[in-house]
Formats: sequence, C-alpha cells, structure tokens
Amino acid sequence: LPKHAASNPGAQTRAMPFVPVPQFSAAVQSLLSDGFEPVRGVAISKGRHQLRLMQNVEDGAFAAMATASRQTRFGTVEAAVTSELMLCTTLAAEPPVPGLALRVDSAMGAQGIMPIAGLEAMYTHERATIAASASPAAGLVASVTTGVEPFMVGGAALVQPDGRRNLLLGATLGGAITGIVTMPQDGPPLVHASAVLQPTASVMVGGMIEKVPSRPPTTAFGAAFAHEPLGISAKVMLLAGTAERPDGSYPFTVAKAAVVKFVEGMQLGLCVEQPLRVPADASSRPKVGCTFGISFE
Repeated sequence: LPKHAASNPGAQTRAMPFVPVPQFSAAVQSLLSDGFEPVRGVAISKGRHQLRLMQNVEDGAFAAMATASRQTRFGTVEAAVTSELMLCTTLAAEPPVPGLALRVDSAMGAQGIMPIAGLEAMYTHERATIAASASPAAGLVASVTTGVEPFMVGGAALVQPDGRRNLLLGATLGGAITGIVTMPQDGPPLVHASAVLQPTASVMVGGMIEKVPSRPPTTAFGAAFAHEPLGISAKVMLLAGTAERPDGSYPFTVAKAAVVKFVEGMQLGLCVEQPLRVPADASSRPKVGCTFGISFE
C-alpha cells in the first residue's frame, strides 16, 4: 500500500526531516519512517496493474487509486487514476547517454492540465552524482554528491514555491552513519545525526537526533526484525521531542509498532500508534491501522 501522511497528536511530529539526497536518508527513512502509517486499506494487484483503497485513521477520509505501468521504447510509463478523478502519469526514461536518467510527471484533473507537473534529471559519472528537480509543489531542488564508497559527502539547494531558500550539507558512511545540517533562509540551522546498524541478517537497529539551537532535541529509536521462512516482519519505534502549536510548544512521546505477514500472494499488515505524552487537550487514544493486499500473478 502507498504511503499516507502520518497522523500525530495535535501537531506535526516527523520522524526525520525532508532530505533530497537518497544516499543520506534511505537507511534511516526505511527504519524510522516507512511502514508506520496508521491507515486502513486494501490493495489488489495483478502484474503491472493495481487497485488501492485507503482510509485515513486520523480524519476518516477515504481515497482510492488505480495504477498501471508499461515498458515502452522511451522508458517506463506509469499511470494512476485517483478517486478525485485526477489522472497522473510518469515517464522514467534512460536516454542514450551513459549515466543520465530522466523523469517527467504530468497531471490532468478538475484544476486543469499540467503537461509537466514535475521534472527530474540525474547524472552519475564515476564518483559524482548531480541531480535536479522542479515541480509546482516542491519548488526547485539541486544536489551534488561525491566520494569514494562507503564515504560520501554532498549538498543540496532548495527553493520553495513561496521563494524561501534552504541549503543542506551532509556526509554519510555507507548510508549507515549520517550527519546533515539544514540551513533555512528564515530560521536557525537544523542538525540531524543518525545511525543504522544491522548486527544480524534479520535484525536492524538505529536511532536519530535532531537539534535546533536553543530548542530541545527530537530523538527517535527503532528496531526491525524480519524472518523470511515465516514470512513475518516487525518494526517498533519510540519518538520523542517538542512540537509547535499556535498556543506554544509542548513535549511529546509516541510509540509505534508495525507487523506484516506474507502468505502465498497475500499480505496482512497491522500498525499501532500510541501517544505516551501529549497535551491535556489532545487525545491519547491509540490509532490502529490495518492493511490487506492480494496479488494475482
């Protein structure tokens, strides 16, 4: 099932910041963010076609999406139709230039037609990768990474649709140990440090900390376990920090757990989000999401 916006008790409390450099964020994103979305949903797929129905546990809103993909001589074309009657297409192409990859997004719906709703290009040459993307929703992003595996350094510049600018600098050791500094135009810098370790083939543990000068830090710790013979994977996470609201800031602590079971073309998932520390006027009831997926090959 696709990602859904995570629900939080009374404020935005993310497990990690937006990092437009996959080499820096993929490992910690997988451990501390992916799979913890408390949604209810059903997915039915056959080959390159899929139908998904979802309900947001936070507000009860429903959404549906039908997707299909096809390989053409220009590249892979993906199309999606949403319950809002919007048609979205994506072309992922690899031009006859070694190391170059292109992606073009288009959209058509009630708000009009956007032949180019998003554009992304990436060029890799030996030890360096240069990427750039543009979209009305995310603005402009340009990034450069270089180094000798496993050590990589790089940076990114972001220009948001409202004109605000951000600069990001970071370094990573094989994606497992990462340090990032984000410097927004209109605010203090944000320091992010994370580590993800895999002591055994089936166990992964890690944590992260974010700190803005003069503010309490945000921390997250998690663990994941997978057992292929039994077709079971499980994850747990504890997130703590301080969230901002119109009436001020407050400390929060949230525990999350997710379990997925695979059985002969079927997938059963359960996710629980339990607020442990919230303001007096916020709900501390657990949020429970469940998903079911079936694939016909």
